[in-house]
Amino acid sequence: MESLRIKLHHWWKMLDCYKHKVYIICNVLCHSIKTKGICDISFLICIQGNMEKKVKFIIETTNYQVPWEVQHSLDRLRIKLKKYICDKFNYTLYYEMNIDNSLYSDVLKLMELYGNELSLQVQYKVEYSEEELNEAVAFIPKFTKIQLEEYGDDNLTHIEICEKCGVSKFAEKYIANPAGKANKLNTGDYVIKCGDQIDEVYGISKYMFDNMSNDFLKIGFKPIFAKRGKEPFGYGFYGKEEVELYNDNYIYEEQCDECNSILAEEKSKIEGPCEFYVKEKLDFTNSPVYVSRQFYDKNQIVFIKPELYKYIIDKVKNAEFIPVFLNNH
Repeated sequence: MESLRIKLHHWWKMLDCYKHKVYIICNVLCHSIKTKGICDISFLICIQGNMEKKVKFIIETTNYQVPWEVQHSLDRLRIKLKKYICDKFNYTLYYEMNIDNSLYSDVLKLMELYGNELSLQVQYKVEYSEEELNEAVAFIPKFTKIQLEEYGDDNLTHIEICEKCGVSKFAEKYIANPAGKANKLNTGDYVIKCGDQIDEVYGISKYMFDNMSNDFLKIGFKPIFAKRGKEPFGYGFYGKEEVELYNDNYIYEEQCDECNSILAEEKSKIEGPCEFYVKEKLDFTNSPVYVSRQFYDKNQIVFIKPELYKYIIDKVKNAEFIPVFLNNH
């Protein structure tokens, strides 16, 4: 037993060391048939090229009163799920298993039968190996582990440009209300998230920006001001050049006849995460930051040059990005 404990300890230390060599990348795609209920994160793990696909989900009724056959079928399924995860005391709010598990297939079948009465909420997360990241042509900032956020509902990060389709573009001046002492951003390496869950702006601390030796990379930022501040407390990503960015979990509508915008709408049925990709090689000649030609959730997506990504990830190890790949087939 002691020998086994020592082996497990060494194995864990090796894995821990390996984790420090791999950038943690989040690619979160949320599919919710009904918006009611608690949403938790499921994930796919890729370690040394061996991708283990797992799913983490919640299934529940949309109303307190549903037909008897629906509740009965759901209760029977929950008994099987709880046996699988060994939950004897009914503490579990979510279920986790391999995505190809037959029980998860039963969940999807139940949703097909009673989709109007049940709610299934699933999210996916992907970790990429270092080799896979080297193949990426750009990176989308998606910070969740951040040192400074903002508060209030009077932020100015986006401006609606079309009343018909409701799309928004990045504002000419970023204004946000920093929560806490924003002056600490003048003395350390931090990443920033401003705006609400839809109109988001990601950026870096003033300290990181000021210490960036490559002036070309600085072109891809715009200062973020507090509402009553005269000096910026950070710098947000900003780009004007538009490039078509694709994801197979979305369908693309026709251009709006008022503003010519292309809206990307999430498919009604998503079986797993799909990569963002471009169909033409990116050169980043004029700017280290591009924005998507399509509007996802009525907003454009920012994606940055790999060199800028490496600068940030070297300074803030837990900064999260979504890789963008070239797919010209």
